[in-house]
Amino acid sequence: MTNDIQFSSFCGIDIAKSVMQVYKVSSDGVVSNKAVKRADFLNEFRNIPPALIGMEACGGSQHWARELQSLGHTVRLMPPKLVKPYVTGLKNDKNDARGIYTALEMSVREVPVKSAAIRDLALLQTMRAKRQREKVAKINHIRGILTEYGLVMGKSLNAFLAKAGSLIVELKDRADVSPYVVSELIALFEEVKEAIAKIKELETNIESIAKTLKQYDLFRSAPGVGPITAATMLVLLCNPAVFKNGREFAAYIGLA
Repeated sequence: MTNDIQFSSFCGIDIAKSVMQVYKVSSDGVVSNKAVKRADFLNEFRNIPPALIGMEACGGSQHWARELQSLGHTVRLMPPKLVKPYVTGLKNDKNDARGIYTALEMSVREVPVKSAAIRDLALLQTMRAKRQREKVAKINHIRGILTEYGLVMGKSLNAFLAKAGSLIVELKDRADVSPYVVSELIALFEEVKEAIAKIKELETNIESIAKTLKQYDLFRSAPGVGPITAATMLVLLCNPAVFKNGREFAAYIGLA
């Protein structure tokens, strides 16, 4: 564990929506394991000497990590899969908090705590990815419908945008096509164009935030790395210190 002398206590915290379970061991060996209401949680750590705090990396953990860091504490987020082996006994909050403390004590690999800018960057990338999936689904839906009428086009996005509109118009003049189908296709095609415009807007916003971060230009200087890839690297490698070497980082992102 990190130099014990600098911390007044060591905590394993099981976070939840309404009640947090705090397992605390003070530097003089006093142990406590108590539930703390969400509204009182930060007050539990306010105006006390710096503590080393461990939590599972899960929904809300990044927020609480930043809040606790702002109070002067050191926070380690750990992957739930790596914490699980240290949880013993029946499944309950007290045992979970004690298991998190044990994982902290055993120096389980950390998950980086994201700054506010990195958080926003990561969320915008998630939104972009969601819109990309929705766009592709709608394009494939339109292609499938048009194929039922014997109308096909090239596989690329440019080919779709160049031909889909005119093919839909072509259906209007066919007696064997319901106007309801044509109306739905027109609406879907407009949604695709709106999605493309929104994705471009998101990419502009992502690049705008990324440019404010000091490592952005370094990532952009690598051959073949564009704004979105550089922004992704800013999120994945927001704290290089948590990785022992390049291979560990490669394993973290699934390349080894």
